[in-house]
Amino acid sequence: MDEALGLMDELGEDAKILAGGQSLIPLLKLRFASPAHLVDINGIKDLDYLEERDGMLRIGPLFRHKSAERSTLLTSKYHVMADAAPQIADPIIRNRGTIAGSVAHADPSGDWGSVLLALDAELVLRSKSGSRTVKARDFFNGPFSTALQPTSSSSARSVTSPPSRWRSILRWMTARWGTRESA
Repeated sequence: MDEALGLMDELGEDAKILAGGQSLIPLLKLRFASPAHLVDINGIKDLDYLEERDGMLRIGPLFRHKSAERSTLLTSKYHVMADAAPQIADPIIRNRGTIAGSVAHADPSGDWGSVLLALDAELVLRSKSGSRTVKARDFFNGPFSTALQPTSSSSARSVTSPPSRWRSILRWMTARWGTRESA
């Protein structure tokens, strides 16, 4: 990851990190983003993880929606995340897309942002010069806008383990048939 962050620092705003690409590629097609370079991190296997350490859930930048859908850890302790995972887009997107990519682009149709906000999650943002931790509520500036700097990567998410008595429900509200928003 250090090499990828070094490339991001060198290339600056002319580069984007490519993980699953399921949030980035539509932005490229619509010309909302047009980086000259893509830094593909898919070959860095150490970035695909979901673990609980010191009472915190940590999610790596390459942890995919499909892996979240199948996670026994999420099913046993992080119910709202387990409920959201199988609802993400469609099977093709879930097989390839990552939680980090979805969150990094702050797509208003993405569900992970809402889930992380509800869980009062922290995001770890890394760049060549170091890392910083940002609460989800301070990370999202609005649709397609975040506190992520052009040369940074969101390297992990931390969610405090909810108390055993804590319960959650995830419901989708639609304005009309065929559309869906998360709440």
